[in-house]
Amino acid sequence: MTELDYAFLAEFAKVQNGLLTSVGSSYTHVVVPKLPVPHMLYVAGRIRANESERPNLSLTAISPNRKYEITFGMVATGLDNVHAYKGKIGILFVASGPIPLLETGFYQVFIDLEGKRVRTLAFDVEISPANQ
Repeated sequence: MTELDYAFLAEFAKVQNGLLTSVGSSYTHVVVPKLPVPHMLYVAGRIRANESERPNLSLTAISPNRKYEITFGMVATGLDNVHAYKGKIGILFVASGPIPLLETGFYQVFIDLEGKRVRTLAFDVEISPANQ
């Protein structure tokens, strides 16, 4: 059975040599000097699956008031040399891309695994008081 072990937002993340590295992990608040502004979104995590499984993962970023919805998906590949433990493998992932921050408010990122909603991540955006 495929499961999401964990997932988080980060200022930067990458998977290299079987390790997940992240900077500014698990943020929930973004302060910007002005709006609109681009924001580089990183979502990182680990999926636990049977050795033979190649799970489908999709992420959807939604702005406040649903002014936009950006969805992207991925299928786990290149897992032939992943070390199994008791018949399970841990699949590390990082998905990244720019999203526009158009307004202040609550931005959400929905994570679906095999077509089922398994996690919601979110962050709040505000304009720096020094720039208001």
